[in-house]
Amino acid sequence: MISWPSSSAADADYYTADLLADPSLPPIGIGPNCHIESAIVDKNARLGAEVVIRPFPLEAEMATDNWVIQDGIVVIPKDAVLPDGTRIEKE
Repeated sequence: MISWPSSSAADADYYTADLLADPSLPPIGIGPNCHIESAIVDKNARLGAEVVIRPFPLEAEMATDNWVIQDGIVVIPKDAVLPDGTRIEKE
């Protein structure tokens, strides 16, 4: 489990372009107070504040526009955006 108290964008492909991005989008990286377990977050993803990602059962498979679950692992693809307060967890 990894929890981020503040933003992190160490592996982004670009930074200066982010200054010109839509101000309604979270900045590139992982926002403050996120809780992430068993997930892969690709480059240039934008995770807002207080995003929660928890593991799924091994056989879980699911796909949305901004994330997928394969073999129980949540994958946030390159350039995906998860707004503040997004929760990805088994119900």
